[in-house]
Amino acid sequence: MSRKQKAVLGVSLAGNVLLLAFLIVGYLKMSLVHEELFYSEVQYKLVELEGLIEQQKQEEWPDPNLVTAQLGDVLNGIETATASGNYSGWLSDAERSMTESLGAARHFTDTLMTNCMRSAQ
Repeated sequence: MSRKQKAVLGVSLAGNVLLLAFLIVGYLKMSLVHEELFYSEVQYKLVELEGLIEQQKQEEWPDPNLVTAQLGDVLNGIETATASGNYSGWLSDAERSMTESLGAARHFTDTLMTNCMRSAQ
């Protein structure tokens, strides 16, 4: 191999190693973003919903519409996290199946919230 070919090969290998490093870092960042999105849009809101339900129970349900509104926020967060997971390819088949089931629950809660709003008027 000539000196020029060795230099080209060395540059090519170095470029490939750098490209691989960038791909790994990008993958790790996407994973972190997906986890953060799930935490901020779903888990945190579920904890808030649980606290709100407990508070409403203790106070004998003075304002049940707060619970339905918070439930709507949770379902919106699940929808956002699911859409992000679908677009990025981060959802497993089991997670997709679960989110489809939650879609049915979403329809039920939308109907429930509409009926609560009507009865409050």
